Amino acid sequence: MKRLLLFLAMVLIAMLPGNLMAKPPNGLVLTYAYASGPSVGCYAEDSIHQRLWQGTMAPGSSFSFTLPFCVWVVDGRSGGNSGALVRFWGAKGDLRLSVTSPDGVVYPAYVLESYPPKSAARKCIIPNFDWFWWGPPYNNWVAAGTPLEGTWTATLENVGDHTARDVSLEASVTVPLPGWQQWFCDSADWNL
Repeated sequence: MKRLLLFLAMVLIAMLPGNLMAKPPNGLVLTYAYASGPSVGCYAEDSIHQRLWQGTMAPGSSFSFTLPFCVWVVDGRSGGNSGALVRFWGAKGDLRLSVTSPDGVVYPAYVLESYPPKSAARKCIIPNFDWFWWGPPYNNWVAAGTPLEGTWTATLENVGDHTARDVSLEASVTVPLPGWQQWFCDSADWNL
């Protein structure tokens, strides 16, 4: 009888909110951030900014953040040679990642892994300029004629029917040197 009462008490404790056996909270939480370079409210020449969010995403939910590259006529400086990588990995769920340019064009991420139960995808924003010429003029455009300057928006969506768990979402703004591009970016995004 004592064992039965003890077992029932443990079951009741496990069902209480806030206990150690509760499900993780819904949503992504910023777990890491690092920034260096010019602090002007937008990404300029030689800006470095890394962010990592982790958590879960409920079915039908989305998470967005911005990548504000400086605009010369507005900010008095340009995005210069800064580029960005947006990626997620380790996710147990059906997620879709995209990046929207300042003029509204949506670029889907390249799927790296889609083997249940995990998935991963990435997308790079690379300025289109000659790596062998470091002086002016810089041409701040990415492939397909989309301007790099202005605010880009990255969006991660849970398009599945179940909560996505173990989601890690990273945004990294840096100088996209050729070796960095080859390591982190899909070859379709390279500007080598």
